[in-house]
Amino acid sequence: MGTADYINKIDVKRISEAQFLITVDCKRHLNYPPIVECISYNLYTAETVRTNGHGWAIRLQATVIMNEQDVANPSFRLEILH
Repeated sequence: MGTADYINKIDVKRISEAQFLITVDCKRHLNYPPIVECISYNLYTAETVRTNGHGWAIRLQATVIMNEQDVANPSFRLEILH
């Protein structure tokens, strides 16, 4: 099974300069929340909560900013465990 078998939609919204909200709309129940990692130079903490149905919401907050340019356009990796 691939990602398309589990995910309907992924939405990323910038809340502030160093804070993001990622919502994951899942097709089926996932026992474990998605893992989100920043793959740029900065460090983010993640707070994950289950949303209505099978979805998840992940709030990311920058805790260590090592490269100011990455704050404008950071890169993240999302992993689904099943």
